[in-house]
Order: sequence, then structure tokens, then C-alpha cells
Amino acid sequence: MERSCGILLNISSLPSDFAIGDFNDKAIDAVIEGLKKMNFKRWQMLPLTISGEGNSPYSGISAFAGNPLYIDPYKLVRDGYIDEESVKCRVYNQQKYLVDYDEAKKCKEDILKISYDKCKVLILPTLKKFLRGKSWLNNYAMFMAAKKLNNSKCWALWDKDLRDRKNSTLRKLKRENSDLYYYYVFEQFIFFKQYLEVKRKINKAGIKIIGDIPIYLAYDSVEFWSNPKEFLLDENKGPKLISAVPPDSFSKEGQLWKNPVYDYDYMEKNNFRFWLKRIAGAAKMYDVIRIDHFRGIYSYYATKPNAVSAKRGKWYKGPGMKLIQAIKNKFPQKEFIAEDLGIIDEKVKTFRKQSGFSSTRVLQFAFESGNNEHLPQNYDDNCVAYTATHDNMTTMGFLQNSDNYVMKYIKNYCRIQSDDLDVILNDMITYLIASNAKTVIFPVQDLLHFGNDTRMNVPGKPDGNWVFRLTYEAWNSIDYSYFAWQNYVYSR
Repeated sequence: MERSCGILLNISSLPSDFAIGDFNDKAIDAVIEGLKKMNFKRWQMLPLTISGEGNSPYSGISAFAGNPLYIDPYKLVRDGYIDEESVKCRVYNQQKYLVDYDEAKKCKEDILKISYDKCKVLILPTLKKFLRGKSWLNNYAMFMAAKKLNNSKCWALWDKDLRDRKNSTLRKLKRENSDLYYYYVFEQFIFFKQYLEVKRKINKAGIKIIGDIPIYLAYDSVEFWSNPKEFLLDENKGPKLISAVPPDSFSKEGQLWKNPVYDYDYMEKNNFRFWLKRIAGAAKMYDVIRIDHFRGIYSYYATKPNAVSAKRGKWYKGPGMKLIQAIKNKFPQKEFIAEDLGIIDEKVKTFRKQSGFSSTRVLQFAFESGNNEHLPQNYDDNCVAYTATHDNMTTMGFLQNSDNYVMKYIKNYCRIQSDDLDVILNDMITYLIASNAKTVIFPVQDLLHFGNDTRMNVPGKPDGNWVFRLTYEAWNSIDYSYFAWQNYVYSR
């Protein structure tokens, strides 16, 4: 990974004419132009898979399907799937500073259904061709059709034959609901067509995309229905254990994620087939792959399914280097980032080094204690350093909430003379750019000096997350030349 700078900005946060950011050319072009002016060579996005409970991109209903909310309606007009008036009458006229998920889901689904109904006879051969070799897509379309027919109930509550995927039941479902089935194939066809067009444009500008793989999946997801043996489930297909995180830097109470965990013994017997398929899917979408909660591969924390708190969990052994070696053997040229944050002991540190994957450092954590791995003097060149991640306060919010001791520590460490928080934040950013980290990433909120009202996610908070949106005015207000100069001075 070359020495570089980048931005953390999710597609949902882009400006658009609709209730959520999407693949529209105006926003994509504006971000690319700004990144080029700053000489930023990385664009990190959150998972592009379908968001799940609480609109979280880390709890999706499919490991492979793209989020249809990111589809640009104007590109559907351009490609002849829908008339312009049917799109313009659905433009979102409310405030543009927050994502409105309810409105976005209704609007984009209406537009996609109109588009599909208009072209479904002519496009059917194309959709059948798109389906070839994509078992995940067949499973996704079947799952979504069945879920629609079952009033969105969890798959575990469906009729037993459908729940257990009896072949005759699946054939009947597809035969009697082929129109619904192919609608969901169409949805994914459009998503990948538009996304890969966007990716080519970003790559052509000399920018690489960093993409994110959540370590776990939602229980009510395609994969639990279609591949239950890959997960630690009981005889009734309920979870034996659910994922959690003990109290750490992100949450003093810990986090009860509630995702069922993998059956790693079963996975090892088939050479981690499921994981390798996930990586293969991500490798086609992203230039660099970030594996969320990397430490869970070495050992993972879980509780009983009826737990009401994350505090009484237990650590379990993960697959460790067996899985990492399988990934490296299959994808020897791919760049990986290990999100190794949280409770990390020496064994996990050794494991990360053995993997060869880049480690993750967060400047906000540097000032929590004495000499620690998040202080820039301790960075090696195989790390990706952030001022903050999507789970942190914004750095301006962090400064506004820091006590006198922490502020004194920051100013002394970064050699800052001013008491002005804007100056302090700029100097912290410069200090990170000057560091030995091979790549440094800044959330767009930190480039804009935004406070905690624009924070992306508060771990453990069930709702109100993932709603921040950028405006063109804010993006264009960034002093591009300042960051270009810092990148020049420090050889990024």
C-alpha cells in the first residue's frame, strides 16, 4: 500500500435529489474532483450491502447483495428504464442534512418497480444471463420473494418446508412467483451496473476504494436461511450463541450485537468456503478490503441467546491463521486492513502481525493513557491511521468534550500553542499526515470541523444512527489547497 491520504465518506451521506445519497454523477464527480485537488488517493466506504436493523450497514440481510437505496434514478432515466417525469415527481423536498430511510425505501422501491414493469419482457434474457454462476443471487431473490409473501416475517417463522428449503417447495415458490423473483434479480442487476460504473470512474481518477466486510450477519438474512450449517445453530435453527463485545473504548457497557456466530469447526472442514466467497465478492467491488472486528477471527466474545447484557459473555477460540492462510492463498495480491480495535491483547497483536494485514490506529485513542499503540511515534508503516472512525465522536466533538488533562496532553504532544479548537484540529490532522502510517484516513466530518451532531454511529445506541449527509456547500468549503500542501510536504 503506497503512502497516501484518504477520506471516510459513505454513499448514503452523499448529496442527491432523494432522501439518501446514491450513485448520482453530480455528487460522485464533486467528491472525485475535491479528492484530486487535495491529492487524496483513497475513498473509504461503509459496507455497500443492504442495511439491516436500525439501518445499520453492519447487520445486513445479505452478505452479497448491494443496497438498492444507492441506485440513482436519473441513471434509470438515462438508460431508458423509466420516464423522467416519474422520477422528478419523487424528488425529496424535505431537509437534506439527514437521511430519511423510510422515505428512501418507499421512493426507490416505487421507482425500481416502475422500471422493472416497463422493461421486464425485454430484459428477461439479460437477467437470466446475469444470474448464471451466482448462487447467492438465486438465494437472495428466493429469500426476498418468500419474505414478501410472508409479510416480512423472519425466515425461522415461515412454513417448515420453506424454512428448511425443501426442493419442491422452492421450485413451486419460483414458478408461482417468477415476476417477484425476477424483480429482485433486476434490482441487483441495476445496482451492480451502476456501482461498477462509479468504481471505474473513481479508479480512473487514480483513487482506490477501501471497502468494508462486517464480520457477522443478521440472523434474519439470506445466508442463515440458505447456509445454516455454516453457523452455530441448534436443532430448531435458533442460535446457540450470539455475538457481543465486552466493555471497551467504544462502549463502557459493552455491546450486545445479537448476531449468531459461525460454526468454525464446520467451516474448516470445507476450507472456509463461505468466507472465501465473501472475500471474492468484496474483491470485485473494492480495491482494498477492510475486515471489521478482525480480532474475532482469533477469538470472539459471545453470550447465551437470552442474555440481556454484554457483560457476562465468554471468549471462544476462532479459526486464527487457518482462515487467514486460506484467504491469502486465494487472494495473494489483495490489500487487506485489519480493524484491530477494542480489547486487543498481545496474542491478538501477534496474530495480526502474522497475518500481514495492515493494522488500524485511531488518534483519539492515543490520549487515553500513557505510551500506547495509538500514539503516532509507535506507528509502523503497515498501518492505517484515522483521526476517528464511523464509531467515534467527530474529532471536533472529541475536543469539545475533553477535560483539561487530555487537552494539555494533545497540545503538548502535537506541539500546539493555540487554544482555538479549529487550530488544534488542523494541527492534529497535520500530525497524522506527517506520521509513519502508510495510509491516513479522515472522516469528512473532521475535514469540515463538524461536531457530534454529525456523528455517524454511537455503538450500542439502537436508532438514530447512519443519518449524516454532506451538502455541496460544505464539501466545497474545504480548503483543498491546505491538504494538498500537507500531502506534498509529507510525501503522500
